[in-house]
Amino acid sequence: MRIGIPTIWFRRGQSYVSLAMRQALIAAGHEVFIYARTGGVQGVGFLEDQDEFNIDDIAVYPQYTIPPEIFTAWIENNKIDVILFNEEQYQKGLARAAKKAGCKVTGYVCREFINPSDLDYYKDYDIVICPTKDCERVVKTLGLPARQIQWGVDQELFKPQEKTKQDNLVRFFHPGGWGGLHERRGTSLVIEAFNKANIPNAKLLVHMQSVNGSKSGTDGNIIYVEGNLKREDLIKYYQYSDIAVLPSKHEGLGLTYMEAQACGLAVLGIDAPPMNEHVINEKTGFNCKVSHFEHYPQESPIYTRAAIVDTGDLAEKMRTIATKDVKDKMRANALAYAQMVFNWQINGKELAKTVDGL
Repeated sequence: MRIGIPTIWFRRGQSYVSLAMRQALIAAGHEVFIYARTGGVQGVGFLEDQDEFNIDDIAVYPQYTIPPEIFTAWIENNKIDVILFNEEQYQKGLARAAKKAGCKVTGYVCREFINPSDLDYYKDYDIVICPTKDCERVVKTLGLPARQIQWGVDQELFKPQEKTKQDNLVRFFHPGGWGGLHERRGTSLVIEAFNKANIPNAKLLVHMQSVNGSKSGTDGNIIYVEGNLKREDLIKYYQYSDIAVLPSKHEGLGLTYMEAQACGLAVLGIDAPPMNEHVINEKTGFNCKVSHFEHYPQESPIYTRAAIVDTGDLAEKMRTIATKDVKDKMRANALAYAQMVFNWQINGKELAKTVDGL
């Protein structure tokens, strides 16, 4: 079939999910067409055309919002059979346009963007693809057709690397993502807990993509790196580290949890769904206690609660996991678990089967 994926197209999680979709569908024999939309983050346009983003069969629209008639023309010009949306919730209406153009419609939907009071537009989906069990539960509760697909990462890219320098240093890594956007990964709480833990032989590496509230440089045992890194550079940070610290307030997919474990890192997460789906507590890491939940403002596009980590418990778990025996055992467990559960070379076949069945 000829499958179209509308998506942003630069170094951010949503784009990497689209790349993974494309990879799995091409491997199954389908033709894939990318419609890259820009202007999707804080009003700033982004478009990447280097490295893995340099592909054939790509069209670009110069804004994020695509007029339905232009979208329909793209479908017709490329004889698209199936539209596979990636976070279409930011522009409702394209699913209906695709349906009217004769396409089958499906899409990967993040739990936090599902507005229970605005379900009509999901009714244009033949099936809703859910990347987590929590998402599938919510979608089914709302009476929509749901299919949960266990996501994963390319384990030819995300893999451990033998450290050339052997020392007693414990390396924590906090991939903060698009910093400043609701501080979703709990960056300030991670820093607070690390300082509270006061581990003499530990360093914390903090990376954030956005310049909004982030910084570069060294402050004591904390190293800050800011910038929209290439994926191979981000992988090097994983491979340099021992433990990923990810007490996210909410997650749609949790790709970072999978990337970290595939690179052989134990994970300090948080005991709230869907984040706690990705960490086996006391085996591949710790799901730290929730201090409390907060609600986002009514005007926010996020329709789930924010889980706020208990920094005292996070600090205690940092001290525990920093001990060599615990760290080494959990890292080995995390790698074995990732190779078994988070393998996109295997899990991507389920996406292709879902599309085949439309």
